[in-house]
Amino acid sequence: EAFGQMVAASLQNSKWDKRAQALKAVSSVLKGLEVQGRAPPGSTGALGKGLRLHDRTVCWRTGCLLLNLALRDKVIPLRLAALELFLDTFSNSAVGGMPQAEVRLA
Repeated sequence: EAFGQMVAASLQNSKWDKRAQALKAVSSVLKGLEVQGRAPPGSTGALGKGLRLHDRTVCWRTGCLLLNLALRDKVIPLRLAALELFLDTFSNSAVGGMPQAEVRLA
């Protein structure tokens, strides 16, 4: 639900390339949240018009749950896509916007 029906359906697909594309889509959504969360220079520092902090938290938590499954996959291209998602999920700028309790639970 956090990333849409197409991503959810692709993650459950039996073909590994569809699952890898879905992980890359999740990664790009998290990158987009990171950019949207930055305030433009001179603003009050509030989140932009993108997703609210709650939505960012839900997407980040869902990304962590996906990583829990995808990093154990035996298909190497899928595991590589999962490692990219890992880097995007736990990059300093992405984790910096998350509440400390969420980071500890990950």
